[in-house]
Amino acid sequence: MADAFQACMIAGEFKLMGRTIRSRDCMRAPRTQDQAVFRQQCNALAETSGKIGNGKPGTVAWLEDCPRPAQGSCLGMAGGQMDGFYYERDAEGLAGLPESCTAMGGGWEAVP
Repeated sequence: MADAFQACMIAGEFKLMGRTIRSRDCMRAPRTQDQAVFRQQCNALAETSGKIGNGKPGTVAWLEDCPRPAQGSCLGMAGGQMDGFYYERDAEGLAGLPESCTAMGGGWEAVP
């Protein structure tokens, strides 16, 4: 049910260890989570790409839910309160996401 969630799409590009990484990631949380807190989390994630490499933060778009299909998803991270969906990752960028997901307490779902 789409109205059960709030979501943000974060798009950006940054350099890491000599590689340019383009990402388009969507985070979602239940509507029961405080909207101001959720928006702060999304904006902080967007700022991270600027701090990592090129000085330019990612752009944020607010959505009702994250679009499908995605390349993969991390469900139940951050204490079960957030899900992440990943798009536009190259094979190398996608390869590290399952381990990162587990480290954040989530469960990785690859898209076949």
